[in-house]
Amino acid sequence: MGVLNSKYLLSYDFRIFYCPETFFIGAYKELNQETLKFELYTDNRDLVEYAYPIDVSEIDPIVKTILMGSISYLLSEQNLAWIKEFEATTSKNPDIWEDEKYVFNYLTLKIMLMGFSESKALDIAKSYFKYKREGHPVLNIKSMVKAINKNIDSKEFWITNKMIEFDPVETSFLKKVLTNKISSGFAFDYKYFEREYMSICNSSFSKENFSINSVKSYPIKKTKNLQDQTPYIFQAYESIMTTIVNNLVLNKFPQLQHEPKFLINLLAEMKNTLSNTMLMWEQNARNKN
Repeated sequence: MGVLNSKYLLSYDFRIFYCPETFFIGAYKELNQETLKFELYTDNRDLVEYAYPIDVSEIDPIVKTILMGSISYLLSEQNLAWIKEFEATTSKNPDIWEDEKYVFNYLTLKIMLMGFSESKALDIAKSYFKYKREGHPVLNIKSMVKAINKNIDSKEFWITNKMIEFDPVETSFLKKVLTNKISSGFAFDYKYFEREYMSICNSSFSKENFSINSVKSYPIKKTKNLQDQTPYIFQAYESIMTTIVNNLVLNKFPQLQHEPKFLINLLAEMKNTLSNTMLMWEQNARNKN
């Protein structure tokens, strides 16, 4: 029976629990996010019992990307403005916290700002209010918001919400490069494309990310210069570009699936072009000011 009842849960203050047998609180275990090992938990049973169920496959990405990740995506300007307006309103009129419709929207947007997808954020918020409506001793909203804000405040770098505008440019360039690789074979030379890619980098999502993180705005409380941003710019770049390349190879250039070394080297050369281009960004930003 213990095996049948085994499950993983995400509490509403965003801690991960393993319950090998729900009938015995002594069997609960909490994930230590630093060691990534489950440790015995004997504290608040309600926190575990009334939590959001997750699949074991979700644990690693949730912990590494969201709970411990230093990078997250910004929401649209409209959604960020809505969050700010809600917070300003509740500071003057605390009764708004009793309006489920507004609070549901607020929690969903804030959970997305942590790094969860829209569908996952909606599902978490729905499950929370379901428990609440049914009268279960679920974590209070203020404690949930406090945990969300702690996570958001821990982010060191924010990615633009306008990736839908930048993706086609990067994708189009890569299509051209990969097409040339197939036709040229061993004669392929990235240097023929370097100048063009330098121009793209100067108006790319990486440049946008640099600009965003250079100015204080919600939720960016602490700005960073180019030197401090560089590791994060590269981390975001590698993640996004690897996804684009993998999608292109899978759907458009399957013959390159057997050339991982070429793809790795190509991304390395493109990243080097980005690095050379970045040298001008901070100086240009100073000149504008």
